Amino acid sequence: MAKPITVAPLLELEEVERRMRTAPSGLEHAHWQVIWLAMRGKPSKEIVEFTGYGRDSESSPHSSSPRTSLKMSCS
Repeated sequence: MAKPITVAPLLELEEVERRMRTAPSGLEHAHWQVIWLAMRGKPSKEIVEFTGYGRDSESSPHSSSPRTSLKMSCS
């Protein structure tokens, strides 16, 4: 069973959603989307399936550059 991801509540959910929707690039949008989904209580498996991001750069939709891969800690 996929484990939920805990996100420290430094921003309100509405602010994270606003930043996701107004992100200047697709990569930044995707990063905010992962945070937004985690804050909404989505399990890591669902976030990976929905966004394409995973634990390693090979499963990242932006894997061509190691600096753009988002690594999730799902344990």
